[in-house]
Amino acid sequence: MNWLQRKFDYNEHLVTYFARCFNIDPLIIKILFSRNIKTEKQITNYMYPEMEDLHDPFLLNDMKKAVYRIAKAIQRKENIVIFGDYDADGITSSCLLYKALYFLKAEVNVVLPLRKEGYGLSATAVERIHNEFNASLIVTVDNGSNAHEALATAKEKGIDVIVTDHHEITNGIPLCYAFINPMREDSTYPFRRLAGVGVALKVTQALFQAGKMNWQKHIWNYLELAAIGTVADVMPLVDENRIIVSLGLSKMNMNPSSIIKHWKQALKIEYFTSTDIAFRIAPMINASGRVDNPNHAVSLFIKDSVNPSDLFYFERVNEIRKKLVEEQYVKLENHILEHKYCDQDVIVAQGEYDEGIIGILAAKAAQRFLKPSIIIDSTGKGSARSVQNKEFSIINTIQRASSHLSKFGGHQAAAGLSMEVSNLSNFRNAIQLSAQEEPKIEPMLFYDFERSFEDFPKTLIDDFQLLEPTGMGNLKPIFKTTSQINHVEVFGKKSDHLKLIFKQKEALFFSMGSLIQEFTDNTPYHFLYTVNSKKNFLIHGYDK
Repeated sequence: MNWLQRKFDYNEHLVTYFARCFNIDPLIIKILFSRNIKTEKQITNYMYPEMEDLHDPFLLNDMKKAVYRIAKAIQRKENIVIFGDYDADGITSSCLLYKALYFLKAEVNVVLPLRKEGYGLSATAVERIHNEFNASLIVTVDNGSNAHEALATAKEKGIDVIVTDHHEITNGIPLCYAFINPMREDSTYPFRRLAGVGVALKVTQALFQAGKMNWQKHIWNYLELAAIGTVADVMPLVDENRIIVSLGLSKMNMNPSSIIKHWKQALKIEYFTSTDIAFRIAPMINASGRVDNPNHAVSLFIKDSVNPSDLFYFERVNEIRKKLVEEQYVKLENHILEHKYCDQDVIVAQGEYDEGIIGILAAKAAQRFLKPSIIIDSTGKGSARSVQNKEFSIINTIQRASSHLSKFGGHQAAAGLSMEVSNLSNFRNAIQLSAQEEPKIEPMLFYDFERSFEDFPKTLIDDFQLLEPTGMGNLKPIFKTTSQINHVEVFGKKSDHLKLIFKQKEALFFSMGSLIQEFTDNTPYHFLYTVNSKKNFLIHGYDK
């Protein structure tokens, strides 16, 4: 059992005091203390985020320039093109900014590249925008920080470009009209880890504030998209991201837009959480860019009203995506084990993998082997995913080995790259050397407290809602217990999940249906688990 309890100090009297002040279980206060949330103001801001807590958008470098240029384009009826990305963050960013500019009476269109065309604004894309839309202004969302060739082409065509992005800047400040990215070294913004859609939301906020409009009223129309994109891109749910996602979930639950209302009914979701976004909504949106045309997803999101039948599109592409992943991951895992790539600091595997799903394959490999993983297709396009270690940066690791690449970009947890396949061996060696400069990743599972399933009364489980939204940077607390199983059964279309019954409680163990013979009734096992809902728990690990 490679399990370790997290260590933290807390004052029992202070825990009791805050538990009484906020009328919640002391365990919740202990969890907040473990996350360095220890004052009354910090606890209040964490549990009850408000619109007023959002930062001033004009603290972002070049925001004034961007707002001025967009306002001038609207006034002069110039053609504006929003250029996004094909993932969920890029799709929601594009839709959010489009809806805002359309509301402000702009002449605006959205262009998203197909995955086969590659990530980010390219010279070819600029040519197309110039020829098809006669645009005088391009606003990028979730891309553009490293699109130097494309920006040079735009300048030749007389097109101004406003870059809004959140990715690491790997080759100097881009030459564009305005560059809005909280990752800038000279950033004056108090929070660096916004998603691409978060940056688009700040541009929208700035436009409404500059227009002397009630931005707190109007911004509600964009918070659903901002929440979905932030969670989908696995951004840390702290500071402003937590506020955005919390408010977005409130909108999704209390006054959902047409598409969210239909999704809620179709998926039988009683109350939306960040987990629903991460594992049910985001995969369907991402599937559009992985196996089809992401512009179809945009056309549905920007409609004022959708029909339930419109959602069949997302279901269809997601089923295609799931089948591809299922087939190709088996091949990938065997390949990794056969060549012992899992013995290295960073897994690097290359083969006949579908370009649209290499990011998912990388994420699954990272989760399976607890190591950063880079999966490369037959053409040399690769996708990288890190593990949940806030110290290890996959983009920095790749950058130090970038002499073997033709293109790369991304952020701490995820990245994309391109290379000549003939450089693979040299890159694999270089990436292992580079990884040694990052903090070492120990294949360890951490838990917060020891507590049995039976020690969770309904009132305590209700209090756990105050920890939402949870996700990267604000993980659900993990508990350890030793318990006897009263009954075990499989569920799911392919009987691939387990349901474990413990007296009056039940726990779900996803993707572990094949282990049903491992568990014997009335035998004690050690479990790591989280609170899933008012009805059950989720198992994350077990040992005899």
